[in-house]
Amino acid sequence: MALIKRKRDAHAETPAAAPATAPNLNCNRCPMKCGIKIDLHTKKEIFQRFHSMKTKHEQDIYIQCLIEVQNIKQRRKRNLEGKERSRSYGYFVNLCNKKIKVCQFTFAKLHGVSIERLKIIKKLLLNNETPSNKRGKYPKGNAITADIMNLVKSHSSLYPVKQAHYSGADYQYLDAKLNVKIMHEMFCAKYPDLKVT
Repeated sequence: MALIKRKRDAHAETPAAAPATAPNLNCNRCPMKCGIKIDLHTKKEIFQRFHSMKTKHEQDIYIQCLIEVQNIKQRRKRNLEGKERSRSYGYFVNLCNKKIKVCQFTFAKLHGVSIERLKIIKKLLLNNETPSNKRGKYPKGNAITADIMNLVKSHSSLYPVKQAHYSGADYQYLDAKLNVKIMHEMFCAKYPDLKVT
């Protein structure tokens, strides 16, 4: 009959994004000299280890373990209207069983993640929460129940179909006079108590 696209399972674990081949790291202005601390081979190793993790959830927990909340040592206002920061963050990478501190830019580039993603993880860290995948956990307001879906399927199967003669595949199609609006009106007339838009 009609071709129906398969919906992705909302409860399935979110796969990690496909990585680039190596981190694009250019941190010449860094006061911590992060570019000198870590050699190219180690940079690639960190990047590949991170992107070998199967899910985004795993990656987020790994990132959160490498970030530390730190108190401000010396408070300085950048300008008169600027807000004082109440905390700062330390970013670390594991090198030969030692934690090496790096700047935020280097940390993000080494792992191939955005600053925005780091902000979300830092906010969770501040609230003593671990990253969790909440996609598909809440019912959608416009979700259609399985009973209504079955009624729609059985209703649409009542219409006569025509076989395609000139295609190599086995296609069936509805009469040209029918369209979704007409079929919807007929469904609503048959089941007046159901609200299906």
